Amino acid sequence: MKISFDTPPCTRVLAFSALAVLAVCCAGSCDNENQPTGIGPRYPYGVLLGATGCKLFAEPSEGFDAPSNRDCVAWTYATDGTLMLKHVNAGFNCCPGEITADITISGNAITIVEHERMGGCRCLCLFDVNYKVFKLPAGTYTIRFVELYEIDDPPLAVTVDLASNPTGSFCVPRTHYPWHDPDGSQAEPAGRIVSTLDCGTKEAATPAFGQSFPRDMSCASYRYGDDNVLRITHENAGFNCCAGAISADISVENGVITIAEREDRSDCDCACLWDVSYEIANVPPGSYTVRFVEPYRNAEDEALEFPIDLASAPSGIACAGRVRYPWTHDRTREEDWLLLDRLRDFILGYIGSAPCSGDGECRHIAFGAKPCGGPWRYLVYSTRNVDPDLLADIVSRHNAVNAVFNRRWRAISDCSLPPVPRAGCALGSCVDLDNPPR
Repeated sequence: MKISFDTPPCTRVLAFSALAVLAVCCAGSCDNENQPTGIGPRYPYGVLLGATGCKLFAEPSEGFDAPSNRDCVAWTYATDGTLMLKHVNAGFNCCPGEITADITISGNAITIVEHERMGGCRCLCLFDVNYKVFKLPAGTYTIRFVELYEIDDPPLAVTVDLASNPTGSFCVPRTHYPWHDPDGSQAEPAGRIVSTLDCGTKEAATPAFGQSFPRDMSCASYRYGDDNVLRITHENAGFNCCAGAISADISVENGVITIAEREDRSDCDCACLWDVSYEIANVPPGSYTVRFVEPYRNAEDEALEFPIDLASAPSGIACAGRVRYPWTHDRTREEDWLLLDRLRDFILGYIGSAPCSGDGECRHIAFGAKPCGGPWRYLVYSTRNVDPDLLADIVSRHNAVNAVFNRRWRAISDCSLPPVPRAGCALGSCVDLDNPPR
């Protein structure tokens, strides 16, 4: 499969930092390319010289080059103590804004931590970045790059004796986006944990109404991007109150995305609910089953497992009902229905009168989850007074809670589907033009 990088035009202008953070405080100004003798710090320090734009690999790079599935560093050391470094195929956002780096020289270790200012596009690509180190004595050094988009990969790090090997290069393989095989074939999916929210912090937070789930549900929200990255947040994930480091085995095999969650210790005599966010790179668009393996789920509780179609529905939410510790469920059927009513009233209040001045401001969204499948109805709204992304999130949460209600209380319905409205503007409000209010 050929990977689409959605690369911006080559004429895009990028701003680059000419000065990186120094290993010691710089007492005076310095020229990036040539540092006159006797000016600047007395000890080794480094600067970022500049970078290319997104590489298209149509032509080889100037100097040392490498295929698109390699992450490399090339070096040249001179007798005056200057070391030129070229980071070849460094991964950044296609629109990184300003590229900067923290350059630290401590003993025999040279560490370069790379940053980007913006991350303004929904794609990643590969750059070449040039550095220069001044006043570096000959000797053996370990050069290491800390990169933004390496996912559980071996670091780009090499130990070299600059006296006996003043020029050379070193590469590590990369198998995930934005790196890719030179023939354009799809790299293997690779996942990681992006962030965790422990139960103490989660319980202290006060999310807006409609933007959190009851404590009797384990839920997952997902969003798929043009960069082929699937982002999933597991809300109300059960872990020990003192779980330490949370990790997960993430695999994509035969159309099944499995996330097996783990904790490295369980020091406390209690369990509670966390939020865990994941990124899975190199996921081709298509249909999958997402399956969570949770350490504290009772076998009698619903598994968090659901189908997704990333081509037709790149975002969504699914929930599994839970009644056993650390989840709790103490509501009656009527109280569960009241919760749905409150969510519905909140959504209708947010949509309001749907004011408009033209059909282009009017849209519709599927609302509710019938036990037999499909929505209960469609809501017409206006983009003039509603944030479509926020509304989609709140409605998706309502629909997921509705689906749990159906399974928990064995609700039934007919299997008819409501008509899809023809949203348009009439008398200053967004309505269904095929069924306008009277």
